Amino acid sequence: MLLHRAVFRPPVSILLFFSVFTLTSPLTAQTPVVTQTFTLHPGWNAVYLEVDPLNGGAPADWFGDLPVIALWTHHQPESRVQFIDDPNAGLWNRPGWRVWVPAGTADRAVNLHRLQAQRGYLIELGGDQRRRLSITGRPVNRQPKWQARAYNLRGFPVDAAAPPRFRDYFAAEPALAAGEVVRLQRDGQWEPVNPNSLIEPGVAYWVYAGNAVDFSGPLRQTVDAESLSFFDGGNTRRLSIQNPVPGRALTLSWADPNRGVPIMVRAFNAETAEHSWRPFLPGSYTTDSQGRLDLRLAVDRDALNGDNGAGVLTVLEPEGTRLWLPVDASDLAAAVTRAKRAPAHQGLWVGTVTINQVSHHEPVAEGESRLESVGRPLQYRLLVHVDAAGNARLLKQVVQMWRRAELESVSDPDNPGDTHLQVVQPGETVLLTDKRGFYRLSVVDRRNETRGLGRRRRNGQLQRFGDHGGRL
Repeated sequence: MLLHRAVFRPPVSILLFFSVFTLTSPLTAQTPVVTQTFTLHPGWNAVYLEVDPLNGGAPADWFGDLPVIALWTHHQPESRVQFIDDPNAGLWNRPGWRVWVPAGTADRAVNLHRLQAQRGYLIELGGDQRRRLSITGRPVNRQPKWQARAYNLRGFPVDAAAPPRFRDYFAAEPALAAGEVVRLQRDGQWEPVNPNSLIEPGVAYWVYAGNAVDFSGPLRQTVDAESLSFFDGGNTRRLSIQNPVPGRALTLSWADPNRGVPIMVRAFNAETAEHSWRPFLPGSYTTDSQGRLDLRLAVDRDALNGDNGAGVLTVLEPEGTRLWLPVDASDLAAAVTRAKRAPAHQGLWVGTVTINQVSHHEPVAEGESRLESVGRPLQYRLLVHVDAAGNARLLKQVVQMWRRAELESVSDPDNPGDTHLQVVQPGETVLLTDKRGFYRLSVVDRRNETRGLGRRRRNGQLQRFGDHGGRL
């Protein structure tokens, strides 16, 4: 990973300019999180969670201090809900419903063990006062799958300051535009929603879908990795946002201004016809004629430290649609911190050598020099690895690859028989100079795990000058 630049001045007028890479095991120091806040009223409430709660999401951790009578969620995507269940009539025997109740309050089986993002929850609150519920977690932006010809319990990511109307929000999705939307009232009754009504953030609605869709809103985002995470040695990520309207100005800013990652954006200078990297600044970015906004982003590693390695980027569209995009460079920030404590110059150095003077083989008197300027300077790349003891070695080539994380299968407490993968040992960047290591190690490139390709760095001139792995 790029940390800083250094200048070496060896003999014979050769200047070497290098960028240093340190290769250390990932260490998660921060997590990009936001906090969703809900106002709960006595009686029934329907909320929609957009974040995966921290620390596993056990309901007792978030609802333990509230007078909650019961917490319900519909967790059976294969079932077709053709009508709306009345929560006052009891949901215990209704198919697809899962429940959590506080310990000791009901002699019934609890089968809701974990809160999850992109899921609606029905909360029956006791007492006679409103309560505030705050849940902190990592935003999730997966495109949810809608069950066809059925009601789906969903909420929508919208701008609280300027929310859109249902009619406008569903305009680009016919399967939902013609469907019914109903909302839970405090007395437990469901009432139809007027299409001209404003969507409320954090509220779950029953929405009827005529066909199977993966709609989450007019804005769609894609990245060239799992998320905007800079953790595998790669320096850049591509963010693409699609909007139905071309030439639309999107506002990008940090959800928490005090928790922004120092990232750079690649910009085109029309005057010089060249691309350059500039600091990312919150502000307005306009989509192209196809309604697309493409940004190439990179981490400014010189500005990275242990306090600014993670943040959440907010994208707002003028009609009220909102995206939360987690940006995670915490592993790089931890590596930068460790590198500052490492021995001087330790790591892999990749740089450019310029030879502008040469000497002849004729014997010369002691102390005499016969350096002559060349007609045209020779420039080539050089690879040097410096170990912890300070020993420097020239390398002919090296392949930077990614060692896969070690995973284990864990049973899902909410779905007996189902499992999900959990990280035991995080993946890490490795350097290989011996091709035999390709077979001894389980290494792949994160950008293409199926083919196991790595990032090759080669010194094309080293063989010409003859020193293969010699010590400097």
